[in-house]
Amino acid sequence: MTWYEQHQEQLNSLPVVPAAVDDDTTRVYAVDFQAVDRYLRLLQSCPSVSPVYVQAHRHFFRQFQDSLRAHPQTDGTVIGLDYDRVLFTQAGETQTQFVLRSQPTRVTVGADTAQVLYQWKEAEMSDGRNLAFSLARQQDHWLITAIRPVE
Repeated sequence: MTWYEQHQEQLNSLPVVPAAVDDDTTRVYAVDFQAVDRYLRLLQSCPSVSPVYVQAHRHFFRQFQDSLRAHPQTDGTVIGLDYDRVLFTQAGETQTQFVLRSQPTRVTVGADTAQVLYQWKEAEMSDGRNLAFSLARQQDHWLITAIRPVE
């Protein structure tokens, strides 16, 4: 999360759907896979994420492009990309700070895998969803293989 805090703005500002940031409402929204590749390279530079995690993001953008083809959009917020893709919230920076200050609710460690769960009480005023981090041990390091919102 410390790495993400330092790179969050850069990741989330990459124009993966360039038509969404210009004033031309005749351009149909489409994913720019060169921008996606820059996003993925930056994400991959995090020493705590696994190739599996990066591939899941690549898969998301491919599916997202299919969705844009099926449901063309030419203006407004890009439906489906209007939130922080790592923390599943629209308050990404606030939520990053919140996670950094928080302690996990539960940590389950196996031989080569681990689950880390963050659950917040309403009184804690989290701006995001509860999160489950899946990790895998590779050599002597734990790497994130998935981050998922949980109810």
